[in-house]
Amino acid sequence: MAIRIVEVEAELKKVADVAHDAKRNAADALSRLDKHDADQIWLKRTVYGAVLTVITGLLIAAVWAGIKLGGDVVRNGTLFKV
Repeated sequence: MAIRIVEVEAELKKVADVAHDAKRNAADALSRLDKHDADQIWLKRTVYGAVLTVITGLLIAAVWAGIKLGGDVVRNGTLFKV
């Protein structure tokens, strides 16, 4: 009977070691996933920032071109040179 108890304790130790390793591996995986989520947020901010900059630049260029190419403006019967 004593031999059986020693065998059960040895098996229990192995199971506890495996469970501890699994818990550590799961914690490492969660840490990597959190870092990946943070990286995705920065990627989205970078891409959206670039898109916003391009759109703003295009709007400014269109307004500037409209002013430069628009020519004369008539307001209330008065001719203005632009």
